[in-house]
Amino acid sequence: MSNEPPNAVFSAFSFVGFILVLIPFYWHAEGANTGTCLFMFWSALGCLNSFVNSRVWNGNTLDVAPVWCDISTRIIIAINVAIPLSTLCITRRLHLITSASAPKLNKRREALIDLSLGLGIPILDVILSYIVQGHRANIFEDVGCWPATVNTDWTYLLCFSWPIVIGFISAYYGMRAMYNFYSRRKDLNSMISSGSTNDSFSYQRSLYIRLMVLALVDICFTVPIASYLIYLDRSSPSYYPYASWAWIHADFWRIDQVPATVWKATTESVATIELSRWSNVLSAFVFFALFGLAQEAQKNYRVFGGFVKRVGHAATGHRFEKAHSGPVHPVMFSGTTSSGFTTESRMFHSGKKTRSSDGASRVSYIDMNVVLDDDAEIGLKPMDKDKYPPSPAHDFGPY
Repeated sequence: MSNEPPNAVFSAFSFVGFILVLIPFYWHAEGANTGTCLFMFWSALGCLNSFVNSRVWNGNTLDVAPVWCDISTRIIIAINVAIPLSTLCITRRLHLITSASAPKLNKRREALIDLSLGLGIPILDVILSYIVQGHRANIFEDVGCWPATVNTDWTYLLCFSWPIVIGFISAYYGMRAMYNFYSRRKDLNSMISSGSTNDSFSYQRSLYIRLMVLALVDICFTVPIASYLIYLDRSSPSYYPYASWAWIHADFWRIDQVPATVWKATTESVATIELSRWSNVLSAFVFFALFGLAQEAQKNYRVFGGFVKRVGHAATGHRFEKAHSGPVHPVMFSGTTSSGFTTESRMFHSGKKTRSSDGASRVSYIDMNVVLDDDAEIGLKPMDKDKYPPSPAHDFGPY
């Protein structure tokens, strides 16, 4: 394993991923884009969890934080399904929005559905995972806390199969959304070049495309990786037929400590662990590449930069006033009375893109729907809304 990068490299990437994926959170939350907010939340949580684990247990397996391991392992289990579910929320919403026959969407109801999928099912998966949890936790050197799921039949049904099933459902909605978008492209293009809604509709289409790319990338990675990890586990000598509840939970409160020389002894175990923890980092970087460098992001960066600049000017002016104890020229404070983050109107209302006084745009893909009327014209309408289980030293689940 001499070709592996140092553990510090993973720590650095996971911390940077945690920061980057949260940068677009403000304007996506303002636009009530539940699916993308869930994706950012879970990706950031996964990166932060991996970063803490890789630093605390870098080069050691000391049981220094058993309560943290209880929390950390459940985060890992939840994220195993949460990120694919966030993608499902995005593709499902895109399908509804691009469908010409879709009724007006109730935003509150759709947000509740997304939250039920993106938060409720991961919590359910954490609860179900206790059925096949062999002991309290594992601690892998350099990796940190890891779930202690026993490699048995029920584990595949209750834990490992979720990403594959969710991935196929997301693929279905994604293909439907792409078909809807492609079949109406001529009408959309004519609308883009027809008048005052040019900028808003062009931006809307760009946002749809980037959301679709995000969903496709996640689907293309989720299903193959989850399938490969299941294959590795099922063909592993650590697989055991399910015996009983008592057999699974015997000596439950132990925490097994696994040195790097043990878990790195086989290619299969290295592939299982490294693919699992690097996938969160990859998700964070892909999201930032699509949304943290886009047009609306640059506008928000300029707004934030202008706000910081005005605050700096104000602070400099106050210091100058205090030092000279005399009147200050009014020009010194020009522009400091207005906030850099003014309240913005709806980005797309009656087919027009509105902006705040600072030029920042709200990012939303749920406030609009594309509707074809009887004359095949496109309009934009605001939408409503043995005795013991096997030792984990020989048991590496696909988390």
